[in-house]
Amino acid sequence: MATGAPGNAHGMRVGGYSQIFLRMLVPPDGRRVFGQVCAMHAYATRTRYNLAMGKEGDIRGPDRKALQLARQVQRALTFALAETGNELLLTAYVEEVQPAPDATHMLVSVRGEGEPRALLNALHEQTGRLRSAVAEAITRRKAPELAWQIV
Repeated sequence: MATGAPGNAHGMRVGGYSQIFLRMLVPPDGRRVFGQVCAMHAYATRTRYNLAMGKEGDIRGPDRKALQLARQVQRALTFALAETGNELLLTAYVEEVQPAPDATHMLVSVRGEGEPRALLNALHEQTGRLRSAVAEAITRRKAPELAWQIV
């Protein structure tokens, strides 16, 4: 057992994770505080798991399922825009669909000819029909809300 003065800290690698490097305080009597290290290791492992699963504070962006849904929505909207019968929407195409902020809302980037404000108004008029087309194409209980962006 390592002994040391109060406040002396020793580095220790826990659980084989080279990214997780914890510092453990050695009390004056020289015994290691194993419970605190286990608790810190459990917290670090749980945090790594949450980040990998796309939960709290993830800097990587949306998870795999949300991106898969976005691709399905993009495919469905590409066909649905042509079926609306609106001349502005016939020339428009879906450039990108992103989860915003999660899979319950999708930000749809649309590019088309003509004035952007007229295109946006046409999209807002047809939102219900387009969302119904998305609901038919995906296998989810609820269809995501659609927000439009003209690029």
